[in-house]
Amino acid sequence: MDASKKLVLIVEDDPLDQFLIRNAFEAVGLESELAFASDGEAALDVLEAGLDPCVVVTDLRMPGLDGFGFLAELRKDDRLRRIPTVVFSTSSENEDILKAYDRCANSYIVKPHSASGYQQFADRLRQYWIEENRLPI
Repeated sequence: MDASKKLVLIVEDDPLDQFLIRNAFEAVGLESELAFASDGEAALDVLEAGLDPCVVVTDLRMPGLDGFGFLAELRKDDRLRRIPTVVFSTSSENEDILKAYDRCANSYIVKPHSASGYQQFADRLRQYWIEENRLPI
């Protein structure tokens, strides 16, 4: 990975969603590195290995450690708890939204149904979480 580029960690088990996300970020000119983990446990391994993302985007429904469990584990770790997290899920159920925020998600976005919707998500994520948002050094 290029050390001068910001890192975005995507926690997503579906290969099609990974493809759509990667293409959307390329389409909007994202200059950050993307790292993918297929479940919460793999994401924690990546983070514990020392990768330092500027934002984590996580699905909720995954085999193994799901997005809810991942958020809960992330917030238990003093080094990782301040990493901004965006839930990116097909669920629009109020119960899931509340459960994600109860586990300190910073944002909750329902996955779109089109490639242009994925591009809009990528562009907004780039503008706010990568370019505008500031993290402590």
